Amino acid sequence: MTGLSTPFFEAHPWLSFVVPSGRLAGTQPSVGAYNETWASVAPVQGKAGTGKEGVKALKPGSYYVPVAKEGRVTQFSKDAELAKQLWEWTEGELNKHGY
Repeated sequence: MTGLSTPFFEAHPWLSFVVPSGRLAGTQPSVGAYNETWASVAPVQGKAGTGKEGVKALKPGSYYVPVAKEGRVTQFSKDAELAKQLWEWTEGELNKHGY
């Protein structure tokens, strides 16, 4: 609900019938930031000073869904070759656009 998708839907109006609107599937930006905010200040498991009782620590190599719930691991998330391909493709796309 930030408006970031507005130019995309203006360029592809037919998709607005297929993809749920932000009002139905989205959330307020302030609520959407909860997970990132938690992750930015959460202690990291295995590092000094993370033994506070009741405080959930980040596990290195994991990803999290709102809020502070560890995401499900799939076969694709463990595929090192696929990760390398994604990294190289992303770098290529960014370079192509001047970043």
